[in-house]
Amino acid sequence: MNHPPVTRALFDEFMVPNYAPAAIIPVRGEGSRLWDQDGREYIDFAGGIAVTGLGHAHPKLVAALTEQAHKLWHVSNVLVNEPALKLARRLCELTFAERVFFANSGAEANEAALKLARKYSAPSPSRSTAAPCSPSPSAASPSTPKASSRCRPASPMFRSTIWPPSPGRFPTGPAR
Repeated sequence: MNHPPVTRALFDEFMVPNYAPAAIIPVRGEGSRLWDQDGREYIDFAGGIAVTGLGHAHPKLVAALTEQAHKLWHVSNVLVNEPALKLARRLCELTFAERVFFANSGAEANEAALKLARKYSAPSPSRSTAAPCSPSPSAASPSTPKASSRCRPASPMFRSTIWPPSPGRFPTGPAR
């Protein structure tokens, strides 16, 4: 099968438009730099949208990922794995934490933080209100759209069709 060239127009044809990506298509990266299909160089300020700001193709990172890929690439959080357990132990040894929580996304981390705050304030109904401090792009969980809408209104479609309103109270007004 002969495919046409890969262009930005393919995004509009085949992708759900939940983001508005730039017109360029990166094909190579090194450190903090990217190159597009035409060989133009850019500084990558998006870097995994602040999730994996590790740059591109660093030899030590490539070696570590290659070594791990030959063993086990990805398992869900419903399975235990050696690298996660080793990292959890090391984080607890080096910090104040007694336990750690590994999340798959900012939304999952925010959801866990809200549940944790509610758990520790549960005995007192007057302390059951969570107050998020700023708007966040990680609003893709049952509670975070409602929480983040106090700073920036969430899409009515998102609030009503993806998840029903979350229980609990979130104050309105400017973030403190």
